[in-house]
Amino acid sequence: MSRYVVRDAGGEREPFGDYLYDVFLDGRKVAEISHDYRGDDLAIYVAGQRVDLDWSSFGGGGPEPVVLGDYAVRKLDEILGSGGEKPS
Repeated sequence: MSRYVVRDAGGEREPFGDYLYDVFLDGRKVAEISHDYRGDDLAIYVAGQRVDLDWSSFGGGGPEPVVLGDYAVRKLDEILGSGGEKPS
């Protein structure tokens, strides 16, 4: 089971607007995920830096909750370090 929790970022979404999610580790926001309404443009942002991952790294999306797949978890662990700290 992933240590990361993904939550809808909330707020109003424009028709055809991007879906936005916040990613938390131990209660701390460590990343943001966005994707367009078609799912063509998916990105995860860590410390303001865009990390491109394809949909095979995730599950869900659109009306379904987004979940991090194994590759996305490994990539976040790699970027954040084993302690989950943002890179300096």
